[in-house]
Amino acid sequence: MADEANETSESESVVDPAIVTLIGKVNSLHEECIKIRQSTSEAGELDLLEKAEAKCKMCLQLLETGQAAAGKKAVLFKVLQHYSQALLDETYVLECRLVNADFPEDRCKGDIRHLIGQLDQPEELVKEMLGSEYKSGQILGSDILECLFWRRGALFYMYCHTLFNDPQRRQLDTTHIRQCAESGVKYLEAMLCVRSPLMMDAMTDVSAKNEDMMQLLKEGIFSDTHLLALMYSGELCYWHWKIVKETTTDQSVKESSDADENCSGNFNSVSNGRRLLQKFMNIVQDCFKGRGWDCSRAEQILAEFPEC
Repeated sequence: MADEANETSESESVVDPAIVTLIGKVNSLHEECIKIRQSTSEAGELDLLEKAEAKCKMCLQLLETGQAAAGKKAVLFKVLQHYSQALLDETYVLECRLVNADFPEDRCKGDIRHLIGQLDQPEELVKEMLGSEYKSGQILGSDILECLFWRRGALFYMYCHTLFNDPQRRQLDTTHIRQCAESGVKYLEAMLCVRSPLMMDAMTDVSAKNEDMMQLLKEGIFSDTHLLALMYSGELCYWHWKIVKETTTDQSVKESSDADENCSGNFNSVSNGRRLLQKFMNIVQDCFKGRGWDCSRAEQILAEFPEC
């Protein structure tokens, strides 16, 4: 019996180095929140930063009060959730500043790397601390995980929108724009997949009379944000295709040889774009007709895409 109790205790615990790592991450985020707060007087920013700081303090309290309790997985799960929420609040402040400044050329690449790196951390910590035993959605929850994917995908969308519509910047670094467009699509499609497998089992709970709701759930559309993710993904594919088309010259042969290795040569912007935009249009026309959603941009892009 004693051996069984010890095995249970060990299975519920996480090794101390993992706790030390998490405490370091939380402290670092807390310090960054304080630094940003000292540089602003804007009420909206202050409110988000105060919320983030409060969540960081809550995390530290959970981790530092009672070392025996600190190793329990239940506590760790709660800390990872609070930490993720604090990250979302803090990075939103920095993201809005970057967007409002139209992604300044002198620092936008570094700022985006920093933001994406921060928003990657919750999933990385789950893998590092819990291995393959749990999936990120089980620990963080569907809402938090979807938000993490959405924020990264939407950031790449806004960045690519700025670069694509600025002729000078558009020509300076075409490989960079292509890579960012691919990353944006990856994150947005991941967001669209978070809840689909889980919700399909619950379809019988939805009233058969609500056909629109049934159709939306079948398509994995649980909010306006999910629908917007389809449109954003399709437009990112369009920009990717346009950049590739414009740089298919002798000049681009050299450029592609020096390309960022993260830019995938297997990304089919036309087929992916057609699939995403057609799904967007079908859902809007079937379930959202007369509710303020417009398909004109999607129709324009689909008409411009070549046949696959």
